[in-house]
Amino acid sequence: MALPISPVRAASPVRPTVSLIQADISRTAALLNSKGVVSYANNSIIAAYIANHGSDHPAKKCLATYNADTSGRPTCVLGKTSSKIAMVLFGDSHAWQWVDALSAVARSRNMALYVYARAACPPEIASSQIWQASGPTPYPACDTWRVNALQAIKTLRPKEILFSELTSGTSPTMDIGLSQLIPHLISATGGNRTRVVWLRSTPVLASSQQSTFATCLARTGLKLIKSPDGSTGCYTTVPIATGAKYSLNAVASRMLSIANAAGIIILDPMPWLCQQASPNGICPPVILGRGVYYDQYHIANSYAMWLQPLLSSHLPR
Repeated sequence: MALPISPVRAASPVRPTVSLIQADISRTAALLNSKGVVSYANNSIIAAYIANHGSDHPAKKCLATYNADTSGRPTCVLGKTSSKIAMVLFGDSHAWQWVDALSAVARSRNMALYVYARAACPPEIASSQIWQASGPTPYPACDTWRVNALQAIKTLRPKEILFSELTSGTSPTMDIGLSQLIPHLISATGGNRTRVVWLRSTPVLASSQQSTFATCLARTGLKLIKSPDGSTGCYTTVPIATGAKYSLNAVASRMLSIANAAGIIILDPMPWLCQQASPNGICPPVILGRGVYYDQYHIANSYAMWLQPLLSSHLPR
């Protein structure tokens, strides 16, 4: 009996749209439900993705590490670097994962992209913590860096600010911190609210058995295998990806309410990554023939770059 094949054998050159992405994810879900397995065994592009997934990320120099200085200097200046028109990306590694895609957007708009990104340091104004094996540990260097970065951003007077974070409890009061952050960002753009964009978090724990999807696929012979919640099948489900297991949805919901009230733009990338037709929909490791994730918490740079036209279409001009 022949094994079922993947919905798409090779990376599609097609321009990304939400409808195409959702249709492909639904095809994968249907195969999982009907056959119990989806195989990418004959897909050379997915095999290459798995072999190279450890390097499929933006430049590490654009992400300040935990012990980096707290001056608040930009970690990178990209896009059209000679331009006097500034776009800012501000946040933790969930902001950093969009660096190259946003650099392409900025370059196409004749803007310089100033990146202020620090590992595990969310942009919300609150006392930050690092989650370690022993539990949450205070992260005062993040708080100092954030203050200095916000001052530097205000001096830039950027035309546009995008900010993002992993809504993961690195701060126990992230929703309160967001309500304090947004006025600073609006003020930095001269009070033009439409120029502040909250790029919401991508899936949390996009992993199987605490490994990357790529590692999982290598272990299963490039196959997705039907499991109750995806945890042993090299994919995940929307409830896990959105963090319901860790009560993160409640925090995200409160943050969404604050962002809506502030009148800023909210850009949610979940429809680009996870099935939306069902509350228990899947978030697969392959969409339209492309590997989606770099590690357990971040999307692959190649996938982010493919999404660049979709990202650009949702940003103000």
